[in-house]
Amino acid sequence: LEVFEKPKILLEQYPTSAHIGSHLLYTAQTQFDDIEGKAVADLGAGCGVLALGARMLDASYVVGFEIDPDALQILTSNCEDIELSVEAVQCDVIQSLP
Repeated sequence: LEVFEKPKILLEQYPTSAHIGSHLLYTAQTQFDDIEGKAVADLGAGCGVLALGARMLDASYVVGFEIDPDALQILTSNCEDIELSVEAVQCDVIQSLP
């Protein structure tokens, strides 16, 4: 998967490694039954590593929320490259909190 070429420090961007992402998703599924057949929201989706991983584990619907349009472009490109469907929404999820 493509990741950030130049992470934006102010947005605290860093790519989730395949190792960490796979362990997180494996644990969420095997210990908590939280992915397969479920709707999954990835807040601060970045390049889509976790969102795409959730889709690979048969989440019924995955949406990635991301403030940075450049990151969303990478997420969309990654979806196309591996032919998986993840809805990408540009928004500031923190701003919407009460």
